[in-house]
Amino acid sequence: MSTDPRDVIIPAADFSSRDDVMRFLEAVPDVRWVKLGMEILAAEGPSIIDELVDDFKVFVDAKIVDIPKTMAATAKIHAARRPAMLNCMAHGGVEGMRGVADACRANGVMSVAVTVLTSQDPADCIQEHRRAPRTQVDRVYGPNAAEAGIDTILCSPWELRTLAEHPVLSQKGKITPGIRPPWAAPDGQTRFMTPFQAVRLGADFLVVGSPITSEQYGTPADNYARLLDEVAAAA
Repeated sequence: MSTDPRDVIIPAADFSSRDDVMRFLEAVPDVRWVKLGMEILAAEGPSIIDELVDDFKVFVDAKIVDIPKTMAATAKIHAARRPAMLNCMAHGGVEGMRGVADACRANGVMSVAVTVLTSQDPADCIQEHRRAPRTQVDRVYGPNAAEAGIDTILCSPWELRTLAEHPVLSQKGKITPGIRPPWAAPDGQTRFMTPFQAVRLGADFLVVGSPITSEQYGTPADNYARLLDEVAAAA
C-alpha cells in the first residue's frame, strides 16, 4: 500500500451527469483517483474516461460480465482508453476474466475482479452460492481470478483477512468498497468497515462514495480530508 493516503482512497463519482462529476472534482482539488461507475458510463458514454485520464487515475467500474468473447472485446475497448484500473465480475468465469486481464495487460491497465458485492449480506450469499462470502471468495472467485491472471481482487473488508492468509491471493492487490467511517451511515452496504480497520487488514485501495460526496457529512473537500487522516492513522 502507498504511504500517501491520496493514492489509497478512490472517490466514487457516482453521478448521472458529466457536470456533476466535474463539479465534484473541482470541489476536491487534492483527489488523485476517481471511480467512474455504470451510472455515469451509461449517461455520458466512455468518452468521459478520455476527459479525465490525463489528470486523474481513473478506475473504470464497468463490472464487465458476459460470454468470454464479449468480455474480452469490451475490455479491449475500455483498456485502450488507458484508465489506471478496469474491473470485471468474477462470476464471469476463468476464461472471461482471462480476456479482461489480457486486454488490461496489453495496455498497462490494472485488472480487477469483483467478487461478492458489499451490498449482499451473508444470508443472501449462502442462498445464491451455498457458501458464506468469505468461503466463496477464498475457494472460488479468488482462485479463479488468480488463474485468469487478474491483478487485484475486489472484496468487502470482511474478506481481507482471509485473502491475507491465502498462499496465492495474499500476493494480489486488494481493493475494497464497503468503507464507512464512524461518522457515516451504511447507505446500502451490509459488509462494511471503517477505513482504519480496512487498511489495517491489508487493503491497498479503498473505494468511498457517499461519505465523501454527501453534503450531509460536510463539504466533499472536508469529508475527503477527514478520510485522509483516518487512512494516515492506520498506515
